[in-house]
Amino acid sequence: MIGYDSAFIGTTISLASFKNEFKLDLTHKTAAEFSTISANIVSLYQSGAFFGSLGAYFAGNILGRKWGLLISSLVFTLGAGIMLAADGSRGLGPIYAGRVLAGLGIGAASNLTPLYISEISPPAIRGQMVGMYEIAWQIGGLVGFWINYGITEHIPSSRKQWIIPFAIQLIPGGLFAIGIPLILRESPRWLIQRNRRDEAVKNLCFLRNLDQNDPYIIDEINLIDIQVAHDRTAVGDGFFAPIKMASRAAPTHAVNYYSPTIFKSLGITGSNTGLLTTGVFGVMKTVASLIWAFLLIDNFGRRDILIVGALGGSISMFWNFMIARFTPQMFSSMGYGEF
Repeated sequence: MIGYDSAFIGTTISLASFKNEFKLDLTHKTAAEFSTISANIVSLYQSGAFFGSLGAYFAGNILGRKWGLLISSLVFTLGAGIMLAADGSRGLGPIYAGRVLAGLGIGAASNLTPLYISEISPPAIRGQMVGMYEIAWQIGGLVGFWINYGITEHIPSSRKQWIIPFAIQLIPGGLFAIGIPLILRESPRWLIQRNRRDEAVKNLCFLRNLDQNDPYIIDEINLIDIQVAHDRTAVGDGFFAPIKMASRAAPTHAVNYYSPTIFKSLGITGSNTGLLTTGVFGVMKTVASLIWAFLLIDNFGRRDILIVGALGGSISMFWNFMIARFTPQMFSSMGYGEF
């Protein structure tokens, strides 16, 4: 849900069928006007995600992780459905509104999902379990990157061509919303924080498929008790005490949204070629996440991998900036014209 939604939009709005539907082609809009509209579509989603991540703190702490995730999935699904109402006569309004709601849902889900996974996972494999969340994110992104390439290969340019990627959002969103009340159990850790110990033990026994008198269950409940007591002492027991701001503004998100524009600026022309290159970028991200989750995360520790990843992302983005900033002037001075 999260990976797909962040990946498909950049390639979808670059389709000729989408531009023709909303009169965004060069005969109706300048390149600058289209860039502004694209930025609006992206930024409304990001704004929704920002406020959704903040709202997830309140929902996750007051209602619980399970109900917070359910609300986020319902909001996302509602937003995805509203986007399907957009057409040439209605304009982009439904897409703008739907992107805000989808962003709210995604922001909340991206906050609560890794938290929930870490709280219910056995300590021995907690790193890999959270890593599976990242892998699922990248698989969704991989589908989002490749779907428009497949559509342009097999479906003629029409409203159907661009509406299908928008409609597919309903599949993961709907499955998520249906599965939460049927499958998920509330986090034992959250229940203990709320002094609902009996429910916590019951849920942990279900998750581990063990009896409440099993030594493993007794030991894990004791560990949760110790950690909750430590958090209350070190952080505080008030509602606003644990609030800490964190950013998901990773450099890869910018590449996700604007990948067709970026690859076009590198001289890669042709609609299908640009979509194919974007798909290859998605494959590389997915492979890297698989290596990280299964080979690195539990062998080299979180801190060192985080430092290396942040450093690598920073260097890559700085290099991209240097190329974008100075290459046109260099080619122009060499007499090659506009790059």
